[in-house]
Amino acid sequence: MLHALESDVLLDLLAAMECRQCVRIESSSSRGKNISFRVLPLKIYVSTQSGRRYVMCWFFKAHRIIFCRLDNLERVLEAKPVRDYDKFCAMAKQMEQHLWGVSMNRWLAADALEHVELVVRISSDEPYILQCLEREKRCGRVEKTDAEHYRFIADVHDAGEMLPWLRTFIGRIESFSCSNKAVEEKFWQDLAEVYAMYGVKKAGEA
Repeated sequence: MLHALESDVLLDLLAAMECRQCVRIESSSSRGKNISFRVLPLKIYVSTQSGRRYVMCWFFKAHRIIFCRLDNLERVLEAKPVRDYDKFCAMAKQMEQHLWGVSMNRWLAADALEHVELVVRISSDEPYILQCLEREKRCGRVEKTDAEHYRFIADVHDAGEMLPWLRTFIGRIESFSCSNKAVEEKFWQDLAEVYAMYGVKKAGEA
């Protein structure tokens, strides 16, 4: 039943996008309170990890782009044409260049970015690790610093969303820095707990 409801919502959103229309979407809060707000749907995203579907949309009241999970939406109503539709699409396309997933730090300005740098040690007989780094870098880039070290660099809207992926390089991490110091502290705290739990040594330690 829930899947059928989500499919109906998706169909209505796609219809609005095809007709270049804004809509009013309704959902319920965790306390059961009805929530309604007007948005301009721009693009549908599907998570490769969870399979959840999201809609990227322009939130008129907040004057910024947001993401909404489709399974949290109940109805799509009151479709209306929008002026300057191409302008909103251009804004979304520009924002996509710095998206890691479907999250943005709501405490930052809409065009603000968080800088991330990660240095990992990859020996010459581990080409699969480098291939993984290159394949999964998304909006980031990879630079070779010497024979066994590579630097991953990214400027994203929400660095905290990258933490699960960054942790996959535990045991190879030489350094990590982030312009969002709360994210940087969280990263090192989590890493220290993992090292202590499993007795893993930091990269470069004997």
